[in-house]
Amino acid sequence: MNTQKGLPAEAGQSLYEMVAAIGVIGIALFALVSLATLSLRNANFSKSNQVAISLSQEAVEWLRSQRDDNWQTFRANANTGVWCLQTLAFNNSGSCGISETVSGSAIPFRREAQFSINNNGTPAETDDDIITATVITSWDSPQGASDARVTTDFTGWR
Repeated sequence: MNTQKGLPAEAGQSLYEMVAAIGVIGIALFALVSLATLSLRNANFSKSNQVAISLSQEAVEWLRSQRDDNWQTFRANANTGVWCLQTLAFNNSGSCGISETVSGSAIPFRREAQFSINNNGTPAETDDDIITATVITSWDSPQGASDARVTTDFTGWR
């Protein structure tokens, strides 16, 4: 038995084993914390994305009601090209500014409608025109700028 001050020679090996075990446990805990953080970030992004999709769909339904109320007025508003839909009203033409957000949400969402008109090659405005509306709801997330888009075509079907 090789001893130093009465300790067996194997006593030093258990110290190395303990340091290695603590290192492995530390790496495993770091991986678990990283995974939990990533899961929370993805869950928050998914929640924000779902709210943004709902806001975009809400705007499309409002646009549909505007089309049904008066096709000519709807078409004239579509000629403007882009509307900021901070509220559901044609009262703010152009892209949304940084402070023009949809109220009622903890996250500052910006919602706008972009229009394009396909008049089937005729210069005159007709009920056969197809107006494509893309509603874009955007927000800033930890991953960067994000948006949800809903596109639909409108016609003067009446």
